[in-house]
Amino acid sequence: NIYTMHSGLSALGFLRTIEEPADMPNLVILDVRVPEMNVFGFVREFEIITRSRCCNSRIFLVSAYLDFEKEIIRKAKKYPIIIKCLNKPFKAEYLSFI
Repeated sequence: NIYTMHSGLSALGFLRTIEEPADMPNLVILDVRVPEMNVFGFVREFEIITRSRCCNSRIFLVSAYLDFEKEIIRKAKKYPIIIKCLNKPFKAEYLSFI
């Protein structure tokens, strides 16, 4: 299933309603400039949710500004749940291993 959320808060609210680990997303594609919250605030909350559901969800961070946001990339490396940082636009091949 593919779900689209328009803000970090709405995504977290939706994720909190999921009770079964099998129903949690395998992958979240998250824009660095997530509306309504800091990207790493979202990541920390997402980690708490996935830990409580015992699931292996992962995050791809995407941004049109990653070339300029070296600090974001540095911070992202501290979170094992973030498996990739991609510049937008990106090619479908980057998602082919999913």
